[in-house]
Amino acid sequence: MEGEEEKASGGGTWRTCGVGGCLYGTKHGTTLKNHKAAIHDIDNVWLDCPELGCEFKAKQKGDIKRHRAHVHDIGVTWHECPEPNCSHKAKKEGHIKVHRAAVYGVGVTWHACPELECEYKAKKEGTLKDHRANVLAIDVLWWFCDYEGCKHRAKSNSSITTHKANKHNIGVQWKQCTHCD
Repeated sequence: MEGEEEKASGGGTWRTCGVGGCLYGTKHGTTLKNHKAAIHDIDNVWLDCPELGCEFKAKQKGDIKRHRAHVHDIGVTWHECPEPNCSHKAKKEGHIKVHRAAVYGVGVTWHACPELECEYKAKKEGTLKDHRANVLAIDVLWWFCDYEGCKHRAKSNSSITTHKANKHNIGVQWKQCTHCD
């Protein structure tokens, strides 16, 4: 039943949505009103982007503000990279941190390959693990072809699937040409 109300534990009134069998519930009438507007388009007022020629519409003012900043660069505080001679700028400070780590290695914990005479280093442990497995064949998890008599092995399950399709016709779905007999 739409608009059903009952006493909520801890005081207040529990309100349920009930639109089309929706089970959403809340203690707050405003929250229920926002839910119905956002999810069910009930009593909803669409807001238009005020920029000339832009057809973006949203249900909440915050969405319009984010859209204008992201798409039209309005209300944006630009953050600039502090590295010398770098002109990179971003809308979020966290993006500058990612940029500095990627381009300049700032704030990066390097993971060096422990093998003698290998100078490889990576920013992520997983990348170092891949290097050791794929380049040096250390700590490799081998996948084996289960076709009887086949001794093929690979470093990934997807490579085994491709091998089985190409060499043993396993998992292949043949398509008939509509122009040929």
